[in-house]
Amino acid sequence: MVETTADDPALVSLLAVLQGTSAPATEADRDAVIEAAAMLPTAPVRPPIEATDRTDWLPMYRPPEVLWRVYTGQREESVAEIVRPELAALGVPTGLATEEAFNRYVGAILRQGFTGRIARECSNLTTMKAVQRLVELCGETGRTISDPADAWETLAAWIAHFLPNYQRISGGTRLIG
Repeated sequence: MVETTADDPALVSLLAVLQGTSAPATEADRDAVIEAAAMLPTAPVRPPIEATDRTDWLPMYRPPEVLWRVYTGQREESVAEIVRPELAALGVPTGLATEEAFNRYVGAILRQGFTGRIARECSNLTTMKAVQRLVELCGETGRTISDPADAWETLAAWIAHFLPNYQRISGGTRLIG
């Protein structure tokens, strides 16, 4: 907001443009707008995103690029059944129109909480040291993992896929971030 006077040249000019390009609405105009609005498709109502506790969540399904295909219904039901818990854990809302938007959303979730802490604390470590650190971090939260190396490889694949600031070094699961 700015303070001005009624005779300010910019305000006078704006009012002249508005008066020259507008007209009072009539009941016929109102009826035409209501009729046109009735012909518009209704917007789908998106279900609210359920609050998800991601304090100690880790991805279980290895290839992260499959998530988008399941999200958009491009994978068979047997794969979708395995991947849907990951989408639910991430709280991915319906209606993300592009893979880029989907990846940005998932990346933002991964940066938070437990997975974000792991990414920060395990980047630039050798695979063996990253696995050891993952076990330590899980121990701090009271979580046990049956196969720490597999859990690290899965998480490293997700981090490299969804977090563009991290790069995976070929020949291992070392992340540079």
